[in-house]
Amino acid sequence: MHRHNRSVIDAELRRLARRAPSLSPADLDVVNTALGKVAESAILAPLRNAPRNTAILLTHIFGHTGNGSSRSNATLND
Repeated sequence: MHRHNRSVIDAELRRLARRAPSLSPADLDVVNTALGKVAESAILAPLRNAPRNTAILLTHIFGHTGNGSSRSNATLND
């Protein structure tokens, strides 16, 4: 999940840099730090603290196939 969060944040930073070229690297660093903190508190920490028996549900939600790959378009309605 950490790698997935990081790839999403990196993609959003690239998109933001294209849409707002006046932002400096320092500005983008501030946004990067803020998004990292949000991901940690809203996603990663709760997953770390989830009971072990929720692994099956998390696997279904995130579409993990068990072979190192995942479905990129997984939805909650699958």
